[in-house]
Amino acid sequence: MAWKKVLLTLSAAAMLTSAAGQAFAAEHREAERSGGSGAEAPREGQAAGAQTRPAAGLLFADVAPDNRNADAIADLAARGLIEGAASGRFDPDGALTREQFAKLLASAFGLGTSEGPTPFVDLVSAWSTPYISAAYAAGLVDGITAVKFMPAQPVTRQAAAAMVWRWLEARGVEAPAAASGPSAGDADAWAQASVRNIMALGLRSDSGASYEPKRVMTRGDAATLVSRALALLETTAAERAAKAAQPLTADKAASLIRFNEQKTAELFLSLFDHELASRTKPPFEAIRPVLSRYYADPGSWRTFYERHLGGIYEAVAVFPAVSMPVPSFKIVSVTDDRVQVRGKRPEGAYTDSAFLTYTLLKRNGNWVIGGREEEKLTEPFTREEAEGIVGRYYKAGSGLFEREERDRFLFTVTDKGEKLRLSVSKAKGILALEED
Repeated sequence: MAWKKVLLTLSAAAMLTSAAGQAFAAEHREAERSGGSGAEAPREGQAAGAQTRPAAGLLFADVAPDNRNADAIADLAARGLIEGAASGRFDPDGALTREQFAKLLASAFGLGTSEGPTPFVDLVSAWSTPYISAAYAAGLVDGITAVKFMPAQPVTRQAAAAMVWRWLEARGVEAPAAASGPSAGDADAWAQASVRNIMALGLRSDSGASYEPKRVMTRGDAATLVSRALALLETTAAERAAKAAQPLTADKAASLIRFNEQKTAELFLSLFDHELASRTKPPFEAIRPVLSRYYADPGSWRTFYERHLGGIYEAVAVFPAVSMPVPSFKIVSVTDDRVQVRGKRPEGAYTDSAFLTYTLLKRNGNWVIGGREEEKLTEPFTREEAEGIVGRYYKAGSGLFEREERDRFLFTVTDKGEKLRLSVSKAKGILALEED
């Protein structure tokens, strides 16, 4: 197939492999994106429940006052977010299903319900469909596969942690400095950062050394996770609002661009993997709500998605790499709700190098990509940029500069015990292996 040839030209830094797509085909799909707003949940900054709310033990016969999740269960009940099971019981140790968690998140984060489209064929008669649709449109959940949600399947602790953290991060909550301290245990790679952040922020119900990420999330533990997440949003509302009002810096804009384009590439890769396996793919309208989190005009992707999805690896190649040097971006114009950011794109190995000018628009308090324009490169790459390009592939590349020549920069690096000689062209930023 033609895409395999393209795949071989991509770098490890720029390419999201088929394995990365498969990660989305499991629980990672529901944990990777977040967003949305609404009015059902208490406003950020509002007190977490009534001051005189009853103990959970008085609300539910099977929740003792000394249960570790009792306060959280009482809090969510006071907010009107949860109800008991049969005969006045809550079943705090029962497994939480994917559809139950979707409803809890949609309710807690004020998403309400939705009749919008989803790609899931197994939600035709599910009671939870309106909640899942709302959570999907907000980017909070996705399917086990591209076309199946599997609503009755239990949700794992790592998936729940990742979904909640993505929402918190989208609302401006920053990862704590101590997040590198707690161990994520045997969490899958895609969930490790989220699990560490949840642990460092004290949002879990227990205080053991391990989060036990692959265990099924219980109803009681889910109540604590969501209750504490809401409390965190409320207590940090003023601080986050102040930060959001600060001017957008070039570094922050570059980070935003990389993140948005990378997430779009990941979404398309997961759909591409599904298409290769099943020969089917969801309609574009089903993924439009997710793309709208990143782009003011997600419809610009329709033709590419419907006709050229097989070229996704080429698309990944033109997205700025996550580790692209920050000096490659600079702000060229600013208004209160519109920022233009110009960057030099060192992607010459698989496309003509060019300047990219992104227009970022402020929408509902968040910055999204309003569009981008390309123009041919008219100036050479600097030594600093060349060091950054080497550093994308070799961590210590910036400290191994050898010399500058008329049309290139030379570097020497050691990779897996082997000494390599590399060059970066000044004209296109192409990284090449030099032969002796």
